Amino acid sequence: YRRYSSAQQGAGSTLERQLEMAQAVCSEKGWTLVDLPPDAGISAYKGLNKIKGALGKFLNKVKAGEIPKGSVLVIEKMDRFSRDEIDLVLPDFISLLQSGVEIFSCVDHTHYTLADIRKNAMLLNYAVMGMAYANEYVKGMGGRVVKAVDIRLAQCQQGQKLQLGSWMPRWVDFIGKDKQPRSEE
Repeated sequence: YRRYSSAQQGAGSTLERQLEMAQAVCSEKGWTLVDLPPDAGISAYKGLNKIKGALGKFLNKVKAGEIPKGSVLVIEKMDRFSRDEIDLVLPDFISLLQSGVEIFSCVDHTHYTLADIRKNAMLLNYAVMGMAYANEYVKGMGGRVVKAVDIRLAQCQQGQKLQLGSWMPRWVDFIGKDKQPRSEE
């Protein structure tokens, strides 16, 4: 399963990187790779990838019994699965395992199975920490963006020109060429 949140990320190599990691793991483990359609530009924060993305369709297929037991959901790391609140993510994670679908995280090379987390609760704790970190990271990033915008707006109020580069917030109307650097007073 591959995902990225913003168009800016999509312009890079994120999907290719995630696919290469999955291919390498599948080759190493002897698994057959079935590449799900990626969630392109769909955030995992607030579970949007589960609500309107390929991950949600996959979870529904698992619930309907359309995904064979023993299948493995291969993800780059836990933040690809979700960046939502831990109490909202954990039930989906556990439900997959209880349905017989395993989860493999490429970055930390961790294979989650129901049998393994029953034998070793620390493995589940490790997954929970990864999910919690993903959520905290997004919350912190949002706060940093708000702070940066507040600083820029305060500078404008003091008469300074605002250098935005090609960034264009939806709530500001610009005059000039789209996606070109410009400054506004």
